[in-house]
Amino acid sequence: ACQGIWLQSLLQEMKIDIDEEIELMVDNKSAINLAKNPIAHGRSKHVETKFHFLRDQVTKGIIKVSYCKTEDQIADVLYKATED
Repeated sequence: ACQGIWLQSLLQEMKIDIDEEIELMVDNKSAINLAKNPIAHGRSKHVETKFHFLRDQVTKGIIKVSYCKTEDQIADVLYKATED
């Protein structure tokens, strides 16, 4: 999320305007629900401060979080073992 926001600001400095939200594709539905729900739950008190940043960015409409199946995540090939 931070890298996407940084890249967007870099593009703005280069006079390239992007009006769309930055989309993060996540394979964890619980994480998506936690990011989209601005109400703090008692169960999420243990969540670190850096994750509250993500929730704030989603609330402001800067970042959009959507579900992507684990099998469809291209970046996961770099760090998750596959069963073939």
